Amino acid sequence: MSEQLTTPATPADPSVIEAFAGAIDRSFESLFPLNLKRWSVFTVTIWLSGLAALVVSAGGVFGAMGFFSGAIPEVALMLPKLDELDAFDPREFFQSQEVSEMFWVLWGSLVTVTLLVGLIAFFAAARGKMLFLHNLVSLEDKLEEPWDRFAKESNSLFRLYYIIFFLFFMTAAGLFAFRWVQFVANVSAETSVQGVITDYGLSLLGEALALFPIGLLILCFFAITNDFVVPIMYKRRVGWLRGWAFFMPIFRKWPGTFLFYFGVRIVCFFVIQFFIQSIYGMLWCVFCLPAIPVLNRAPFIPLDLFMRAFPLLLLEKMDGEYAILQPIVKSGESGFLSYTGDRQPNEIRPSQ
Repeated sequence: MSEQLTTPATPADPSVIEAFAGAIDRSFESLFPLNLKRWSVFTVTIWLSGLAALVVSAGGVFGAMGFFSGAIPEVALMLPKLDELDAFDPREFFQSQEVSEMFWVLWGSLVTVTLLVGLIAFFAAARGKMLFLHNLVSLEDKLEEPWDRFAKESNSLFRLYYIIFFLFFMTAAGLFAFRWVQFVANVSAETSVQGVITDYGLSLLGEALALFPIGLLILCFFAITNDFVVPIMYKRRVGWLRGWAFFMPIFRKWPGTFLFYFGVRIVCFFVIQFFIQSIYGMLWCVFCLPAIPVLNRAPFIPLDLFMRAFPLLLLEKMDGEYAILQPIVKSGESGFLSYTGDRQPNEIRPSQ
């Protein structure tokens, strides 16, 4: 008679604190005794999974720098010399063919480059998230096999991320271009060029503030997807849409627990970021490790493992079907904070 798989009972009140403590255990027990190969695999997969965030966060800064570093020299060449300022006509300047061509070339170049870089970054990030999750769950140190095994789920996650990124980015870029066209038109109609420039800047600021809450909602959507929906996709071998469909009943059952979890997670995020930036500051004084891709994540792998294991253990407490972590601590033995891995993980199988 074959041994039947038992599903752990779901507790009446999932404890965020117990999941927090268990995540600390899991992060250290996944790496120690020191396993350099596993540490290296975690470093690569975490770096891959963070590429999309790096592109999004750096894109705005470097995009603005690239735009103005290309625009300022061109504008400077077209500006009148000091002895010609009296004859300078700002309307003629802003409506000139040279300024118009310069703007659209720079705008088109930045949009194209950002979309292409984002395409690569989001694809790599989706694969990296699945690779990282698989190696943490299974206590393995593999790249090629899970890359192929979870290709369908990774591609589904990539499409979701990139479509949202594309729509949000093109909305912002389109509004920027529209305001430029409106600005040039107003320059010729208004008597005060300085007033038009002020209105243009205020319009861009207002639209940026209007887009901020939308961007915040998108970040929340990404956070929930990464923390809870991705593990469901991994366990059930489904795409993101069905993953959300499986997640929503759990969310409706424990809304207060999720709210408390994200409060703790936000605090952890800022504390960890402060710690990382402090360490980076000290490392810059010795050598340039923070500037080296991939290796700059290596010292902080235990923190990354903690942030990934935390929602996994909470999800397990909310629904025992998602007990996917391979046990490390033997039954009856206490871990770093008295967390015990005294249950067997459910088999990873496609959804029926």
